[in-house]
Amino acid sequence: MNVSFQRSRWAAIETVAHRRWHAPAARLGPASEIKLDRALLQDIESSDNAKIIVETAIKMGQGLGYQVVAEGIETEHTARLIKSLGAEMMQGYWICPPRALEELKAWMEAENEVNRLIAET
Repeated sequence: MNVSFQRSRWAAIETVAHRRWHAPAARLGPASEIKLDRALLQDIESSDNAKIIVETAIKMGQGLGYQVVAEGIETEHTARLIKSLGAEMMQGYWICPPRALEELKAWMEAENEVNRLIAET
């Protein structure tokens, strides 16, 4: 299986950082994602207010027609919590720590194979 890195035709708007929503950026079009900055997520395991803010940001992004990516996922507990709040995608150290390019390609190929086998069952 070949893994190629290409410049994609979609864009992501990094609009939610430090608990601030950049509404003008959300109207710029054409984008497919809104990323929630890791600073926004840092207290969601311990603060009900933080959970409400994150859940609201997720619903707002989805209501505007974007997929929502939660950045900075560092634990399984945070991943499960973010999923329960409705985020469609995640990225962070828990999912894949930084790797050298060749190691990253091998990891991606292995993940693709696992996903293919899961889909066949």
